[in-house]
Amino acid sequence: MQISRFLQHSWYIMAGVGFATWTGLKMFAKTPKGAYILDGIILKLPVIGNLQRKSAVAKFARTLGTLERSGVSLMPALKIVENTIGNRVLAAQVAQVAEETRGGDSLAAPLRKLGLFPGTVVKMIDVGEQSGRLDEMLLKVADIEERQMRRKTKTLISLLAPILIMAVGAIVGFMVISILLPIFKMSRAIH
Repeated sequence: MQISRFLQHSWYIMAGVGFATWTGLKMFAKTPKGAYILDGIILKLPVIGNLQRKSAVAKFARTLGTLERSGVSLMPALKIVENTIGNRVLAAQVAQVAEETRGGDSLAAPLRKLGLFPGTVVKMIDVGEQSGRLDEMLLKVADIEERQMRRKTKTLISLLAPILIMAVGAIVGFMVISILLPIFKMSRAIH
């Protein structure tokens, strides 16, 4: 009852606070530091962060593999990948990988050191470098990561319906209890 009264009399305050928060977050996300912080938060989220990381690995491998196959050397290719990866935190790590490979090191060594990608991906890149078929291995990595990402996305979508049903059920249950509880209290007071 008190929640109902509060919402009836102060709805404009709630709407204003919601609008101000939304606008503030959008403005914060437009700044370079804010976008970097928000990308870091997204990577730490349980399910969405994992999907974001898989997507970034697939973009990295697909773009770098395509550029390698086209004959672009590694340093300019890494700069292009840095700009297309889609997450500022991961882009900063790709820039660090580019700096460490500038001295002639292999690509796999800084990737392994930074923990940027899963171990199997780094091993595949290492094998590709040693065999001289880095472009093929990167494209295989991209295919594998995209397949895993599609599978996880399908699982997430299939779980979304039951989660929404439970959330709506909880809201309806709360409303029913909040309506019936005062009625039961009034009936006890009468008896």
